[in-house]
Amino acid sequence: MVLVAPLWVTQNWFTPILEMLIQDPLILKVKKQTLNVPGINKGHPLVNKLHLMVFHISGIPSKAELYWKNLSKFSWLLGENPLRSNISVTSRNVFSSVAKVKVIFFKRLLNQ
Repeated sequence: MVLVAPLWVTQNWFTPILEMLIQDPLILKVKKQTLNVPGINKGHPLVNKLHLMVFHISGIPSKAELYWKNLSKFSWLLGENPLRSNISVTSRNVFSSVAKVKVIFFKRLLNQ
């Protein structure tokens, strides 16, 4: 299944979506013509700040497990503070995220 959703790492649905991934997610930069307010021909008010994600997900646990098995573990250098939450990491670099002690890299689509 392909799911398109906003890149909102602080939302409670974001981590469960990551846990169902079967491929690296893609980032779409939203343009004025990409996203409109329903019912009127006007661009979305967050068009300059919003990124959309394309998630290839599956509800079949074995498919997600295969994807997660091939991801690299997230690790800190010796002497650094351990990771306490995903939010601090993603706010510094919105093109990757950490879940289940694994790093997920988001791929940006070119020529958007």
